[in-house]
Amino acid sequence: MKNNYFKQIWINILLRLACRKVNKAVHQNFIMMSITKESVNRPVVVIKFTGNHNKDIMRGFQIYKCMKGNKWFANIPGIDELLEEYLAGAKKYEKAQAKAALRTRGAAAFRDVAAYNFCWVLSTKLRTIVQGVCYGNIGNALTIALSANMDLQGPGGRSAQQWSLKKGKLSGSVKLLGKLIVTKSKRYCFQWQRTMTPDIPESWYYSSNEVFPTLGGSTLVNGLSIGTEVFFRFRIILPGGITDWSEVKSIIVT
Repeated sequence: MKNNYFKQIWINILLRLACRKVNKAVHQNFIMMSITKESVNRPVVVIKFTGNHNKDIMRGFQIYKCMKGNKWFANIPGIDELLEEYLAGAKKYEKAQAKAALRTRGAAAFRDVAAYNFCWVLSTKLRTIVQGVCYGNIGNALTIALSANMDLQGPGGRSAQQWSLKKGKLSGSVKLLGKLIVTKSKRYCFQWQRTMTPDIPESWYYSSNEVFPTLGGSTLVNGLSIGTEVFFRFRIILPGGITDWSEVKSIIVT
């Protein structure tokens, strides 16, 4: 009896060690995505987990409900079986969390294993399916991702469009504030462009319109003619590739 007790302790310790690195990924606003040369120029589907077990479990049930019978995924082979497997994983995670909340001996370690299996293994399978459907229908990518209760990042997604222009402190200046897409890389730079004739594609590349690239998501453009409308855009250069250009925005220089 005593041997079984110590055996269980060692099992719990080993499970804890195995899950320690996983927890950092799963429970710190974990975003299931990676930037590659192929994906950087396309919208990337992500599932954002909060790190709160109860909220993540609820998010899983919502994803199941949203994808079950969803017209965008109705013709995917094996989707029903995968969704049932996903639901079973969510229920297992929920049951393990309930035991961990009662501080049952060894329950937290088993809960962490269930969290990893659900938040990473099973959720990645569903995310991959949604990603494939978005690739096949770029124009509706954001609608498709949201219909599955997932998010879209990168070119075509909401994060890629979250940037703004504002008047500088000095006359004839404009401040550009860009938004970095989600990436694990620490090496990147912003490439900015401006023009007064956006209907002429080559005008973006005139030397007179050059804006120096920056390592941060903001820059100040000076020396602009007061009263003119200037158009701006940017893209991000990453080790694995280059994003698409952001949406074009304009401002009247004062």
